[in-house]
Amino acid sequence: MTTRGSRRIASLCLAASALAGSTARAQSRTEAPFATRTSLESRASAADAAARNTGDRKVWEENVAQLTSIRERLRDGDFNVGDRVAVRVANVPALTDTFTVRGGRVLELPDIGQIPLSGVLWSELTPYLAKQIGRYVVNPAVEAHPLLRVQVSGAVAKPGFYSVRPDMLVSDAIMSAGGPSPVANVGETTIRRNGKEIWKPKRLRQEMATGATVDQLDLRAGDEINVAEQSKRDWGDWIRTGAYVAAVLVSLYGGTRIF
Repeated sequence: MTTRGSRRIASLCLAASALAGSTARAQSRTEAPFATRTSLESRASAADAAARNTGDRKVWEENVAQLTSIRERLRDGDFNVGDRVAVRVANVPALTDTFTVRGGRVLELPDIGQIPLSGVLWSELTPYLAKQIGRYVVNPAVEAHPLLRVQVSGAVAKPGFYSVRPDMLVSDAIMSAGGPSPVANVGETTIRRNGKEIWKPKRLRQEMATGATVDQLDLRAGDEINVAEQSKRDWGDWIRTGAYVAAVLVSLYGGTRIF
């Protein structure tokens, strides 16, 4: 099979998985595009209770990590330096563009200046900006879409940093980097923060199967989605096993053949 054919099959499999997961989640419950402050507080309470009521060390660590991440979101908001915000203000061309979050977590808009985003959640962005811009524009009609800067690495066609919408499926974020390469092992994908795995393969597979979005996994600016490669040792094991089986069959055939 050609490299292009292998990549095409891997991409189709990932897309099919994403579609199935998205459908399953849509059928099971209806969710807002982004987590609200109330929903985050509810998730934090659930993670705290799960951590307190388990005797399993790994389960405890996973829930504590989730609790810490959610509390950081509630305290600091969802925007970090390097993120981008696509803004559209009806009939105001100067304010209709994509702007980058600068140092101090501020958005600098033409003729308006710096708008602080510290403590603002993605779900709060549009009404918040409408209020801020409303100080300078009469009754502004504002649309705003956050774009999170994440790294997609490992066995993908085009590793690098990408600006993705937080309501995007994790699988779609991988497709933003050209999709899995022919040597990808998508089932062993991990998500890292500052070099530490915050989503291990097993739990991430479960979340991706249910159509988890970037927002629902509490990803932050600079987080790394790492698609694992197939182990060369695995290929060697297959070859050696195949050779062994072939040898056994030949031996059996030779030992039982009637001349």
